[in-house]
Amino acid sequence: MMDQCKALWQAVFGDGPDFLNPWFDTFYRPKHTAVIQEDGHLIAAAYLLPVGSYLGQPCCHLYAVAVAPAYRGRGLGLAVTQKAVSLAREAGFAHILLHPANRGLFSFYEKCGFTPGFPVVEEELAVTTSAPPAIPVSIERYRSKRAALLAHRPAIEHSPELLNFFVSAGGLLYCGEDWCAAVESDGSHARILEWLGPASRPGPLLLASLVGGASRTLLRRPPEVTHSGLPFAMVYGSARGQEDAWPGLALD
Repeated sequence: MMDQCKALWQAVFGDGPDFLNPWFDTFYRPKHTAVIQEDGHLIAAAYLLPVGSYLGQPCCHLYAVAVAPAYRGRGLGLAVTQKAVSLAREAGFAHILLHPANRGLFSFYEKCGFTPGFPVVEEELAVTTSAPPAIPVSIERYRSKRAALLAHRPAIEHSPELLNFFVSAGGLLYCGEDWCAAVESDGSHARILEWLGPASRPGPLLLASLVGGASRTLLRRPPEVTHSGLPFAMVYGSARGQEDAWPGLALD
């Protein structure tokens, strides 16, 4: 089944073995995988990705909902999503989140029972100077600093396993006295997928040191004002209490 899952994933999302093999080695569990088959062929799949905890309870991310191109238009996306929700409940996850790949999918997942929440602010920043690269920190240090910075804001508490996968896939974790950042870069463009600190963005020198020579970067951070920012994730059921919670890394 794993080979069929990889083949469907690659057909739908385009990821190659360099990403798929580590992802499946780390996260694939049959009990956390919803599948729909027809005549022995996998035609739809969705995965439960344990991301840690939220409000002290186990939390998972519904990830990579995929329907084979030849079978679309038959309601399989809804069916495999509902099947994944049932698996999550059976596995004891109190909270089920997902991050729609684009804004147009929010309405689809609302039909599946999910509610928008977890707002973020995203902005494109130009890197205007150069600086020596920052020194990455350990997962343990990052988790500790992150927890301190989020002490007064509801947030997903990430597991070491999730952060370890992020790092093994090329992501970098940084922190300073009063900030932390999770960064990925392909050389010319970087993404700061999590910026937590007293300022809305790092200063020019710190920004340059975080992004490793990239000329531009996406920065994602919590809103500064309550009930501002755009919904980034969705939670199954009511979003009450999640209006201003921080989703953290979505591995998007």
